[in-house]
Amino acid sequence: MAMPVVNTEYLKEIDKARRDLRALISRKNCAPIMLRLAWHDAGTYDVNTKTGGPNGSIRNEEELLHGANSGLKIASDLLLAMAMPVVNTEYLKEIDKARRDLRALISRKNCAPIMLRLA
Repeated sequence: MAMPVVNTEYLKEIDKARRDLRALISRKNCAPIMLRLAWHDAGTYDVNTKTGGPNGSIRNEEELLHGANSGLKIASDLLLAMAMPVVNTEYLKEIDKARRDLRALISRKNCAPIMLRLA
């Protein structure tokens, strides 16, 4: 998968998203739950494998259903509603598609042990 192009237009979109996020947090008075969402997303980092971390995976249903993440769907939904108009969501869509494809592959009979050996 190709990395997204970072050009002036993209940087303007990022600045706009940053301003929109600050406005949302101010308007909804939701800084504590947003901080908790970021903390829980970053908390998956594994220093030994250098995997996980703040990668946005917290927005996936299976992670939101984890007991430690109780209540974070509220923050995730606020961010999702805000992110909808952002132009460069194609990259996120490709990542989600790759995750779904990998889950489908792993769920096939006898595939999980093979995937574990490859990991």
